Amino acid sequence: MQLEANTDPLTGALNRRSGLRRLERMVERGTEFALIFLDLREFKSINDQHGHPEGDEALKLVAARLRSEVPEPAFIGRLGGEEFVVVLPDSNVEAGRQLADRFRESVTAIDTRRWLADRRLTVSIGMTLSKAGGDNPSYMLQRADAALYEAKRAGRNCVRLQLPAQAEITPVAPLPGSAQREARMSTTITAVLTASDQ
Repeated sequence: MQLEANTDPLTGALNRRSGLRRLERMVERGTEFALIFLDLREFKSINDQHGHPEGDEALKLVAARLRSEVPEPAFIGRLGGEEFVVVLPDSNVEAGRQLADRFRESVTAIDTRRWLADRRLTVSIGMTLSKAGGDNPSYMLQRADAALYEAKRAGRNCVRLQLPAQAEITPVAPLPGSAQREARMSTTITAVLTASDQ
């Protein structure tokens, strides 16, 4: 029962609430780790053209590929829709980027001919590292989200990184709708962290 409560039933990844709770615990440990955001491209096209059941099948394929690349004790969560988050403990920039590149290559290799005649699923990836000496889950999510949007600006199917110092010095100009997205993210993690204290 507890596994079902913590897991997204469609993809087998941690659900949003469980993933954010695990992120909070990682921050509390104070060790260095990588936070990776992934957003699928062309998933909406599959949903629109073939219906949600086929979109669900595509999402299951993607999640299985991502899970196969996630090493222990890292974990993957589904934030909702076509968005995933991965936490890689005891990591640095090089290890995080290598994993992100494997994600990108693995998703692109999926055979999508049943849904997309002349295109492939691709993924935009944003990554950040925890700040030495302690960090804040909300700030980490914001940095990873900013890096994700930089990946989308760069043409998608690529990886972008935002380190804590970069966030302090060179904030990213928001894309349309990103302010609402960050507000929802902040509200969600505040609710999760409050609930975990009760």
